[in-house]
Amino acid sequence: MQKEKNHENDKGGFKMHRLMGLISEIQWNLELAQKEVKDKKQIAETLKKVQALKKEIKDSNQPAKTGKAKKDKEIYEIIFKHSPLGIALLDKKGTILEANPTVYDWTGYRPEEIIGKNALQMPFFTTSSKLIVAKNFFQRIRGKKVDPYEVTFKGKEGSEKVALLEAVLIKNIKGEVIQDLVMFTDITARKQIEEKLRESEERYRKLYEGSQDGYVLVDMEGNIKEFNESYRKMLGYSEKELYTKTYVDLTPEKWHKMEAEIVKKQIIPQGYSEIYQKEYRKKDGTIFPIELRTYLIKDKQGKPQAMWAFIRDVTKREKTEEELKNKVRELESMNKLMVGRELKMVEMKKEIENRK
Repeated sequence: MQKEKNHENDKGGFKMHRLMGLISEIQWNLELAQKEVKDKKQIAETLKKVQALKKEIKDSNQPAKTGKAKKDKEIYEIIFKHSPLGIALLDKKGTILEANPTVYDWTGYRPEEIIGKNALQMPFFTTSSKLIVAKNFFQRIRGKKVDPYEVTFKGKEGSEKVALLEAVLIKNIKGEVIQDLVMFTDITARKQIEEKLRESEERYRKLYEGSQDGYVLVDMEGNIKEFNESYRKMLGYSEKELYTKTYVDLTPEKWHKMEAEIVKKQIIPQGYSEIYQKEYRKKDGTIFPIELRTYLIKDKQGKPQAMWAFIRDVTKREKTEEELKNKVRELESMNKLMVGRELKMVEMKKEIENRK
């Protein structure tokens, strides 16, 4: 009898240890979900209940004997009914034994349409996600570690949600897998934001790389940190060489004082400069004119961190302007010459008339 009693105690202790592990796992997922959903108040309240339940179980002197059925019922009520996570309990063949209301809300299916069905054959996963879920499920059942991964749910009415799936194996006293507790965190909003950011970055990258103007990022000491291909070609350096330079290194000395004043009096106080002109020096020593505007970047504390400059090589423009000026001068000279000739002819005509 004593041996059987000890065995029951060991068995109860094992189950309680497993139970505490599962609660801790779900608690972690609830904390993760707090970052993903709008209704943070509901999650916070659920978290408090889970934490209180953990403490109550831990502090109990006879957790495996006294009120176990009541505590199990309370766990299921808190976790399954009130969790914003989608939670499903599967057997080792993938049959759905239990699912919480969130799963029904996400999929649009009623309990009688899900319970007792094989999760891998249900239509609420997209085709690509179903293949991933099946592969990872059987790997997990065989004891292989599977990290959390993304799946796409397809609702009964056609809507889709992206979820982060994580599962915990439930084993018996012999260490044999008997069930699989699967948890889904809705990350649809996050994925939508990520996609918008990706599209925005792609548009920016195309503009950045495809622009004929040069873009350069420098820190507050002037060290070059980033640039586009137009900037590199403008100066004739390799990428590796440019990363060893400062914008001061590339600027003839006569412009240093003026530019330092612009940084001090315009960029730092107002966050940007007016458009101004100076010169750059190419790798081969050629001096050429540029036009630029610089913007200040601040860190989270509002302190100056870096500067973005948008640079345009105005060599052709200045050459064209000079050619136009020369043309104007030529025309003015020709005009003066022609006017002079006209005046001369008028004088000669007057002189002839006077002699008659």
